[in-house]
Amino acid sequence: MKPHRVLRTISPLLVSNLRRKLARTILTVLSITVAFTLLGILGAAWNGFTAGITNGTSELVVFNRNSRFHALPLNDRDKISAVSGVRKVAYWLWFGGYYQDPRNQLYGFAVSPDFTNTISGFEVPVQELAAWEHDRQGVIVGEEFAKRFGWRVGSHIPVLNSGGFTGRSGHAWNFNIDAIAHSTVVGRPTKMFYIHYDYLNEALPENLRDSVSTFVIRIAIAGEAAQISSAIDVLFENSSAPTRTMTAEAVDAGFAAEFAHFGSIILLVSGAVLVSLLLITGNVIVHSVRERTREWATLKAIGYRDSRILTVIVAESAALLLPGAILGLGIARASTPALRSVVGTYLPGFYLPLNAIGWGLLVAVLVTFLVSTLPAVIVLRLTTASALRKS
Repeated sequence: MKPHRVLRTISPLLVSNLRRKLARTILTVLSITVAFTLLGILGAAWNGFTAGITNGTSELVVFNRNSRFHALPLNDRDKISAVSGVRKVAYWLWFGGYYQDPRNQLYGFAVSPDFTNTISGFEVPVQELAAWEHDRQGVIVGEEFAKRFGWRVGSHIPVLNSGGFTGRSGHAWNFNIDAIAHSTVVGRPTKMFYIHYDYLNEALPENLRDSVSTFVIRIAIAGEAAQISSAIDVLFENSSAPTRTMTAEAVDAGFAAEFAHFGSIILLVSGAVLVSLLLITGNVIVHSVRERTREWATLKAIGYRDSRILTVIVAESAALLLPGAILGLGIARASTPALRSVVGTYLPGFYLPLNAIGWGLLVAVLVTFLVSTLPAVIVLRLTTASALRKS
């Protein structure tokens, strides 16, 4: 029989069975929805641990070997630039402050004018970037900050410094918003705040002036990353500020490794959710099948084939699982932007991509067949005579 005829034949049975105990059906679908919402959020968290490792090896980052919180001399830039294979070198100095209220923290960097030539992952309109380059009090802000505080290009904002490398806690700064940066990597947060290094450096105490927190390097050939990193570190090995050079990818991987146990927890919780999902749905389907022993016997008596009965059972499972899975994953997808505003600082890639939703739906299909197995065995082993005697 053609598929549309089969569907037309079993639809009345399917609707009748689902409506038999409507409260149980609704609660089961809600339970499945909650389970897939949790799976979706866990998937976004997992993506947050792994999505940052995408830069490749054409970007290198140079820190102070003793600690990332120790500074490096600015004049090291010339020595790094002279290393074979290095194309561009930018320098960054950590800058922390807040806008209007200490709860409105702004984490960013004072950067060299050419810093955009050394990093990837975001874009700034050309005209806005040019305006920033010619404005010593200019700042480039990420679109998340812009939306949160209602900033626009041309806004003037006061920022109170919270210390850090600058040692100027409580110092008031005035900035002009010249540009708004947009991420080119889906799910990556845009809490960016880039000011001019020279503007900050002029106001620093004498003992902190002409220091940076990191150098960011663009190299000519990605395959030479290890060789160039080693050459840079050897260059400063006996200096007062020895360096540690890593690829941008390795920096992200190192961050993820520091929180690897959280990744393991995510996998364990996801496994527990799936097992619970199997138990809940399977229990509901088994009970539903056993309640209708006489009906299954009647269907067999009037000529329903085992394949048709099996189709009814699988369809019932799908009618419970698939709507719940779609709704749950949809809720997870819709809620990730709000959650990312909370956890984005720690999980830059907190985002539920469409391919993850596809995998979630595939899981729902697999669970559908798994939970249909035991009920199908029960019904297929049932004989008409014995079923009618029991009923």
